[in-house]
Parts: sequence; C-alpha cells; structure tokens
Amino acid sequence: MTWCAVLDVYVQSVAGQWEVADSAYRSVMSRLDPDTRCFMRSAVHLLPLSDATAYRQLPCAVRDSMDATLWWLATPFFADGINLRALEHFARVVRNSLVSDLSLDA
Repeated sequence: MTWCAVLDVYVQSVAGQWEVADSAYRSVMSRLDPDTRCFMRSAVHLLPLSDATAYRQLPCAVRDSMDATLWWLATPFFADGINLRALEHFARVVRNSLVSDLSLDA
C-alpha cells in the first residue's frame, strides 16, 4: 500500500484543500491493491442493514464497481466534481487506522 500517499490525501482533506485532496484521492485509489481499495472505499455504511449483510458477502471485484456507483450517487447534485462525502469517508477510515492500535482513542 502506498501509505505515504494515503496520509498525504488525509492531511490535505483535513486541511480543507478539497481540490488537491480529491485529485490525490483518485490517484491513490488507482494505485491501491484491490483488497485495500475494497476496504478503504467500502460503502457498506450507506446501505440499510439488510442490504449491508448481503453486500459484505460479495467478492471485492463486485463490491468495487458497486462502491463506485454508490459514492457517485452520494455526490451532491450541484457538486463541482469533488465528492466531499467520499473524501470524508476516506479521512475517517485513515484516522481509524491511525488510532486503532492505541489503548484509548484520542
């Protein structure tokens, strides 16, 4: 995994540099291995519980195309091409990864 690039996107996103973060996010997603991309982009939390259960049982290759569609649908109607919801989700996944080994969440 290109962890340095992932952290770069995280920092840019948290700093509010949305355009730079979005461009870097797209680049990082194309370079991640399929399993990591599946984990980082998972849209399971956008689904009702009954659908989320079925979604989790799908192979990553199927979930990847579904995630792309779900995150596209989550883009606000008049968005300028930047999906702030996907960026926020990505930042939260990265933050959770950063603090997951701590005994207490900071």
